[in-house]
Amino acid sequence: MANQIPKRASKEWDKVSVNSAVQWCCYLIVLALCGYGLYRQHRLEQRLSLLEEKHRGLRRTVLEMEPMEKVKENDIVKREKRDVNDCVCPPGREFSANH
Repeated sequence: MANQIPKRASKEWDKVSVNSAVQWCCYLIVLALCGYGLYRQHRLEQRLSLLEEKHRGLRRTVLEMEPMEKVKENDIVKREKRDVNDCVCPPGREFSANH
């Protein structure tokens, strides 16, 4: 019986362990959300790169059809990377000026 912990001390340790468990769960949720955000940003950059490549191909095709106009490759406007957080549009929806 000498090894028994008083009930009051046991309840305090239970509160501490529950609080630390909740805190660790919150840390894991935040970490998962940050990882998901980085994954979405990476996928968005990949999609934009693919669209830019398709656009360049279409532009070259059009320029080959019109040999009178010669445009240097350096004259083509290139998109600068930007932070994904600037866009507040929901995924999958197209933006239109009429909206």
